[in-house]
Amino acid sequence: MEKQKMVYKRTCVLALLLLAMFGSTCFRLSDFQVVRGEELLKKAQNEVITVKTVPAARGTITDRYGRVLAASETSFRLILDRTFLEKEETNLVLSRLMKILSEEGISWKQDCPLEWKEERIQFSDADSANELADLLKTEQDLSAREYTDLLLKRYGLEKLTPTTFEILRVRYSMEKDRFVTGSRYPLAEKLTIQAVSRIEEEQSLLPGAEIEEVPSRVYQNGEVASQLIGTVGPIYQEEYAELKGKGYAMDDIVGKSGVESALEEQLRGQNGKIKVIQSKEGTVIDTVVQRETIAGSTVKLTIDALLQEKLQKLLSEFVSTAHSEEYHSKGGAIVVLDVKTGEVLAAVNSSNYSMEQYQEDYQTLLQDDTKPLFNRALDGLYRPGSSLKPMVAAAALSEGKLLPQEELVCVSPYEYRDQKYTCLQTNHSGPTSLTEALHWSCNTFFYQLGQRLGIETMNEYAAYMGLGQKTGLEIQQAKGRFASPEVTESLGGTWYPGDLLQAAIGQNETAVSPIQMACEAMTIANRGTRYETHIIHSIQPMGGEEQIAKPVIASEFELSETHYQVIEQGMELAAQKAGISGAAQKTGTAQTTSIRRVNNDFIGFYPLEEPQIAVSCIVEDCGGGTAKLLSDIISYYEECKAEGEILQNSQSNG
Repeated sequence: MEKQKMVYKRTCVLALLLLAMFGSTCFRLSDFQVVRGEELLKKAQNEVITVKTVPAARGTITDRYGRVLAASETSFRLILDRTFLEKEETNLVLSRLMKILSEEGISWKQDCPLEWKEERIQFSDADSANELADLLKTEQDLSAREYTDLLLKRYGLEKLTPTTFEILRVRYSMEKDRFVTGSRYPLAEKLTIQAVSRIEEEQSLLPGAEIEEVPSRVYQNGEVASQLIGTVGPIYQEEYAELKGKGYAMDDIVGKSGVESALEEQLRGQNGKIKVIQSKEGTVIDTVVQRETIAGSTVKLTIDALLQEKLQKLLSEFVSTAHSEEYHSKGGAIVVLDVKTGEVLAAVNSSNYSMEQYQEDYQTLLQDDTKPLFNRALDGLYRPGSSLKPMVAAAALSEGKLLPQEELVCVSPYEYRDQKYTCLQTNHSGPTSLTEALHWSCNTFFYQLGQRLGIETMNEYAAYMGLGQKTGLEIQQAKGRFASPEVTESLGGTWYPGDLLQAAIGQNETAVSPIQMACEAMTIANRGTRYETHIIHSIQPMGGEEQIAKPVIASEFELSETHYQVIEQGMELAAQKAGISGAAQKTGTAQTTSIRRVNNDFIGFYPLEEPQIAVSCIVEDCGGGTAKLLSDIISYYEECKAEGEILQNSQSNG
């Protein structure tokens, strides 16, 4: 009985609670709809609620010692918000804005295939007519002026003047970017404080114009490592379909090349969201944060920015005076790797550019015959010439095709299959050891090693050393190739028996990059172990733990201490020939398009006891002299390493 009473009481209490909640809900609905209905309706009609994206600051890129290479700073962007811009006011607002921007020396966005040059309207390129025809859904054989007249009418512009043509170009760009009700169009970037002040002062005459604070990319080291750091830029129409699904807006900035592209996901951060409540006139009433903004991760590179800078200057000065018999050099590259990790300490090109040049004068860079946009260190493919010989020597010793102290007879010409092949026989002839063959770069010695090894075994050891292979680098690099019958056939040629001999001295169809040549030196220095190259030292998310990259072994074979010593001694003597002590080196001179046109290169490592760095260098259209650069490279390496460690210690103690 007591139990039934308890259940009854609880049921009554629950019923009363439900009745109270129902009554409260009815009261609120009545208050909203009857008592305050008219007030709330007017408020809703006079308020505009929008959700806006707050761009995240892009992550910082530093060198191995923490020197900032790329960072974000706040800049001002001019946005047109269609919510507050009436269609019939668009041309007038654009005219007023363009006047202010023009007077302040600021350009505006206009992606239109029409241009006005020399008092006439013309297409900007060969595809312009097709683009215009697609948008206007009209014939494709109209003239540029006829398309202009159609667009003037489409955008409500009465007659053609320089001002109306500029408005037309912007309106076309807006339409191309699907600027419809609710859309936001970025009209101009990086506004000056003066321009911001003028626009804000005339805000009442510029409905829909809004100044937005956004992070912008700044590069703090001029031309240093620009080809490695890479570039950022706006999202192209063809990219947007894919990027939209990853949370990108049409007006976002995205990495286009180099580290900026390869680590886009880590660098971009997370955009925030705020709900903005505005009056019908555009006055902000209230803002509510819906999602916090998180800045991108800090990316630390393996390169030493100071070493990179010094080697860029060293190489540029050398290339400016280098020449072969008939040709002046247009470029070269140097790569320095950490022997024990595969870290890229420097990857240098003789011709470089600053990000300001890239953004403001791209066409000039594109047309420069020294090719500053081309990353020779990673993408340049060259015949290595005699600098390939240490690889062939290591293969012959490891495969038992040559005994460490065995001598081969050097004769010139050397006959093979009724063909004659030459050797310069500089300071050597007759019985020659491997050490002397490397010292004096005896072609005949390596012709014979090529015969003993065969092309398949040479390809096998080339792969061990990263020649004709992707080396593991996180950013763009060329794969290249090592000579073989299959390669020759794929290039439309015929493989002849004598091509085997040419392959053994770094000629024929072998094409490798400077970073691959540095890998050859690293593998020899490590007695058969090659590490994957990498340029990312660590990634540290905002507020998170630093994630440090670990060395990865790419390949290895057994190069015994005895075999290593024979090769090292030959390369040490070659370095001494260039006046360099305590280092190993092998030079090469490879023909390019003709017997008179040659490149000059070398590989090397330092020091001889417990090597720390592997180096490669190549200079185009250069008959010789590059070998002496190794001395300066070593000197700069020691100097920059000491300075970097002091900087690193001061940061740790601070």
